[in-house]
Amino acid sequence: MKKFNLFLGTIAVAVILLFGGNVNANAQFSGILNALSGQSSEPAGTTQGKTAGTALRSLYTQYKADGKIDTKNITNILNMLTLVNSCSELKNNKSDKTYLKNFTEGLVLGSSNLVTTNNSTSVLSGLTSLANTVDTSSLQQAATAVQTGTTQATETVNSVATAANSVTNLVKLFK
Repeated sequence: MKKFNLFLGTIAVAVILLFGGNVNANAQFSGILNALSGQSSEPAGTTQGKTAGTALRSLYTQYKADGKIDTKNITNILNMLTLVNSCSELKNNKSDKTYLKNFTEGLVLGSSNLVTTNNSTSVLSGLTSLANTVDTSSLQQAATAVQTGTTQATETVNSVATAANSVTNLVKLFK
């Protein structure tokens, strides 16, 4: 479970890279916008899974480079925000086998096979936990604070730390 939570932290970094101007991130952002506007022809679970997988892959890559989830890195915060947002429907669809199957398929695709059939159950469990425990408004505030250089409120710092710990445990699943 610790490795899984570490991996989730890595996903948050991917979201941040997405908003940081990376070419792959821009493509991912377009996919997010299409999903939000209903322009995707694939099931919502698949679209959300792909977005989560992409963010998770980016967070994992950054985690491997830095040896930690840097909560002062705007890219990491944005990736965590993307990850949490893309997993928000997991709690509403926890009993919908079709949604979960589609989400998992998208997760594998979006993560470029970082998530596999062997670790998907643990990853899905960690993502569901992340979606249930992280306050996205605090992550958004943290992203704004980091971008503008302002100091963060204690609540915001705690939410980012909670997200980073969860993501860190997720990325450790992939070592």
